[in-house]
Amino acid sequence: SRPIFLGIGAIYVLTPAFFKVNKELIYPSFLYSEELFLSAQIEDSGGIQLYYPKMEVIHAESVSTSNMSNLTKYKMTQQSYHLSKKYFD
Repeated sequence: SRPIFLGIGAIYVLTPAFFKVNKELIYPSFLYSEELFLSAQIEDSGGIQLYYPKMEVIHAESVSTSNMSNLTKYKMTQQSYHLSKKYFD
């Protein structure tokens, strides 16, 4: 395992230490870039993210978005992009 800056994936394990500092998750966009907002929140609160390469997770890819129209997904992605730009500047 090792610390990482930005997680990308389907599962995060948040510890009680996270919730001692953070009372809620901050994610201004839904389904897109939520990993970016969570990573920023963890860093801003003095925490770290650890990557465990031996952990196995069964992930049903795109189950949340498979029934959405392309236009809806595009609008959500567009909103997420504009909100997340500030984290990369």
